[in-house]
Amino acid sequence: MISPLEVFSDLSERLHYNLPDFPLYVSKDKLLQYGYAAACHWHPDLEFILVLDGAMDFFVNGKTVHIEAHDGVFVNSNRLHYGFSTDKS
Repeated sequence: MISPLEVFSDLSERLHYNLPDFPLYVSKDKLLQYGYAAACHWHPDLEFILVLDGAMDFFVNGKTVHIEAHDGVFVNSNRLHYGFSTDKS
């Protein structure tokens, strides 16, 4: 499966903002869309992940946290991160 993220060789991600004059990107995705593991990446923006259903693991700067439904995690700028689900749930 091809990841919908556009990640460069330095692992930076190109973000495609929803509004050209306001740097905000909002989306609702499923881990299945990323092959149950998004590409490891970073960007200069803050990121907030909220699990709506199920659970996932989230890697941030060398540590992995488990996130259940209705839990979320903030990722600071310029931090390597990605979400995944080993059991594909």
